[in-house]
Amino acid sequence: MKKKFKFFIYILLFLLILPISLIKITKFIILKNINQTENFNLQNLSVGLKGINFENLIYRNDFLNLNFEKINLKKKSFIKNAFALESSGEVSNQFEKRKINASGKIKGNLINGNMNMTDIQINIQNIGNLKFYGMLENWGKDKFEGVFEINGLKLKEILEAMRSKTTFDGKIYGKIFIEKEKENLKGIRFDIEIKELTQKYETNKLNAHIKVKYLPMEKTLLIEKVLIINEKGEEISLWGSIRENEFEFYFDTKGISIDELLKLLPEEIRKKSNFKINDSKISMNKFSLSFSKKKFYLMANVYLLQNT
Repeated sequence: MKKKFKFFIYILLFLLILPISLIKITKFIILKNINQTENFNLQNLSVGLKGINFENLIYRNDFLNLNFEKINLKKKSFIKNAFALESSGEVSNQFEKRKINASGKIKGNLINGNMNMTDIQINIQNIGNLKFYGMLENWGKDKFEGVFEINGLKLKEILEAMRSKTTFDGKIYGKIFIEKEKENLKGIRFDIEIKELTQKYETNKLNAHIKVKYLPMEKTLLIEKVLIINEKGEEISLWGSIRENEFEFYFDTKGISIDELLKLLPEEIRKKSNFKINDSKISMNKFSLSFSKKKFYLMANVYLLQNT
């Protein structure tokens, strides 16, 4: 009888100690995996039956810092390994800090860092809202794919946060795609529109559609399409590529006035050049401009129409 009683006591102690041991092991593995991941640093986390709380998760790269004071992952399903995410912190670059809040859903294994993120709503102070969805393998060390959906971010606020002297303003819509494998950033694609694009002291509004792809390993920017349309329906389109020591551009225009064309230049360049033509329009069919260290050439089929 005594032996059976002792046996049950041992079983009870084992059942009490097991969850605590598993929690400590889980905490240790997650901390170790995140802190061994490039650009990430995590100070502490707490693991419980209701979920996981991250404290001071920091991400750094050459362009910006993300510092999440807290990230709460509330367990939604033990079977599907799904969590509801809530977080707050700040995003900063070398010039400025902005508060950031995020919420959404995460599904996957937090121990090995293989996760899918869906419907992550992000708000950046004074800049606007965007959505993110994507996937991680081994906390991004093996693979990362993500898409940012942009819905009306303020161009002026973004440029001011970067201390840019550009006088453009407008709202950005569209998507940014990021793909990384191992240590290599394979590519970043932009498919965005800038609506109500204006320059300081100018009342005319433009719309721009920009579709480009950056390939870091090849040091190449592929410009699939840049289309700018003014309020009169006049337009200029651009495509081509920029590489480390060369570039190649092609232009088409449709009855755009030279004044409108000049307004696209930065204000300081326009002031220095003092170049202005009134009541003239220009049409160009596949105007090309190329440059490399070995050669420089341009080709154009240009029609200049003088209004009378």
